[in-house]
Amino acid sequence: MLSKRIIGAVLVKDDSVIQSLQFKNYLPVGKPAITVEYFSRWGADEILLIDISRTKRGLEPNYELIENCSTYSTVPIAYGGGVSSLDIARRVFLSGADKVVMNSRASASLFKDISEQYGSQSVVLSIDVHKTENIYKLFNYLSGSCSEQTLEDYIEVASSWGIGEILLQSVDFDGVGSGFDLELISSVSSKSIVPVIALGGAGKSEHFRELFNETLAEAGAAANYFHFTEHSITVLKYLLGTDQYIRNDTTLSYPSHTFDDFDRIKKIGDELLDQMYYQKIIEERI
Repeated sequence: MLSKRIIGAVLVKDDSVIQSLQFKNYLPVGKPAITVEYFSRWGADEILLIDISRTKRGLEPNYELIENCSTYSTVPIAYGGGVSSLDIARRVFLSGADKVVMNSRASASLFKDISEQYGSQSVVLSIDVHKTENIYKLFNYLSGSCSEQTLEDYIEVASSWGIGEILLQSVDFDGVGSGFDLELISSVSSKSIVPVIALGGAGKSEHFRELFNETLAEAGAAANYFHFTEHSITVLKYLLGTDQYIRNDTTLSYPSHTFDDFDRIKKIGDELLDQMYYQKIIEERI
């Protein structure tokens, strides 16, 4: 069985990292390069660097930002935002990204051209999904509306474009922290001929365990869940245990610690702290 990947998602708006809630509300977090560096050091298998402001403004990617972030990462970076031509994709790769992420607004020919030029492993199709009237539909975040094309039909057609992976994100579960949309992910991953990355909804380690146990998704990604907590990705891998489906090359361990409901390490008890005090030993004189 192939190991599952844990991916850190860095969402960027106006050159700042943000937290997102259902594609509507955004909270500034910090600088992209610093976030990428921490996610890389904490054991992310890959990093998603998604700039949500470039396409909306009709801008090309911020190549300097990509280059700066890539110098702080030791793991592959998949970049999305403003990739609208083969030449732009080339510049993104030259800036240090390993993959490009494009959504349903990109043409089939562009997916095919990039795949033929750089290989299918470098092309990720991002699909934003909103559930309305009990039906999963493609969501366009620029217009805030859903497509009439069914999700199943779209994925079947898109699979022939030479894509290497699908980034599947639930608009309804985005930033909520109540868990992944397992129904959606299970439906897509069981039918897709390419690997599926699930994004949206992670709030604790148990959500990743459910994702990998109950669906065929090959990677779990999160943004909000990994912010504001030191070593968050390392802790997640530790809490998931020694299951073979997780890539875990860290030697860090937390046997003397307990965790709260948000997977944050609880304060060490005063008794244990007392035992850790430095004790001065007076030299014996004869």
